[in-house]
Amino acid sequence: MNILYITSMDTNKKGGIFNATYERIKRLEPKLDNVYVLNNYTYHSKLSAVIAGKLYKKKILYKKKDKVLFNNLEIFNVGFKLDLFFYLNRLFKKNHKEKLVNLYKKHYSHLLENSDAIHAHCGWPHGYIAYRLSQIYSIPFFITFHGSDINNLAKDNYSSMLVAMEHAEKCFFVSEGLYKNSQKLGYSGTNSKVSYNGVDTNKFKKKKYSNINSTKVVSYIGSLEYKKGADLLPEIFEKINNMHNNVQFIIVGDGTLKHELKCKFNKLVDIDVSFSGQIQPDEVPIKMSEMDVLVVPSRREGLGMVILEANACGIPVVGSNTGGIPEAIGIAENIKDISDSFCGELAIRVVELITEKQKNPCKYRERIVNQFNWDKIVDEEYRVYKETIL
Repeated sequence: MNILYITSMDTNKKGGIFNATYERIKRLEPKLDNVYVLNNYTYHSKLSAVIAGKLYKKKILYKKKDKVLFNNLEIFNVGFKLDLFFYLNRLFKKNHKEKLVNLYKKHYSHLLENSDAIHAHCGWPHGYIAYRLSQIYSIPFFITFHGSDINNLAKDNYSSMLVAMEHAEKCFFVSEGLYKNSQKLGYSGTNSKVSYNGVDTNKFKKKKYSNINSTKVVSYIGSLEYKKGADLLPEIFEKINNMHNNVQFIIVGDGTLKHELKCKFNKLVDIDVSFSGQIQPDEVPIKMSEMDVLVVPSRREGLGMVILEANACGIPVVGSNTGGIPEAIGIAENIKDISDSFCGELAIRVVELITEKQKNPCKYRERIVNQFNWDKIVDEEYRVYKETIL
């Protein structure tokens, strides 16, 4: 059985989607004859790079190597050039999705002709590309939705995305909440399946709790963006600090709000906060071993891998009642509705957790071991492959 994956696996930016996709493919690879991994990305032409950098002060996207190796997994980079014609077409609302399809046909026909199925990780445009290629090469396709591909999908792309979803052999969603959001777009759900992301419990181990009177560490791990609720961190941390005078705060991640957050925290002189920046996936378990509570104030979230990883370490998580976060947290009192009192309610719960005299990290870890086991998740995905292909 040969599977071609269309992904967002930028080896220079190993975030949540990268890790979740990699774990699935890595664990499926021994069960398959061949896997072909294609990373869909965009880059600027020389002219558009000048315009983006000089005029609009945007980050310049560069062309990547055609092929890279990541832990012995071969990844082909499929680059779509953002040139002057692209921006003119976008100005006149002309869609470029067929040009993306043609890129795959031009450079990867030999792989597609040897594939038994296509599996797109991320709905747009990956899922649509998979749909069109399945028509051209007469092979079935699957789509896994990770969060932003549903929650942030532009309205102009609704109709094309829905066509792809309805024609897929199976649409996998990383949470029930994400599946419900897809129905709001008009998706029927007849070919849907919830397939949670898992946790490597050998890597994320139960931490040893320190003395009840020692300094407590409250952390945030994620991109510093509005959709992640990063702008709420100063208010949340300030309220926690006002209720508990022995707390250290750690912010792990990078993003567009980093400078703004640093400025706000500089004005809060009594708060002990540090910025760790972006860290490598292998460093996350080490960083988690330092923390007592994790906060996840996201406004939009597919599932929240960091929640599962923290719980696997026996660390409680307090987060917002949005997307797949409630499913990931699984404990009602640790979930707070986003409202005018959200920051205060979240802070109160954090303080309750860090002042608990009886720690019970096992209750968090056992749930992860039982419900978010990678081997069970991947075995089920493989079963769906076999039912469709063999």
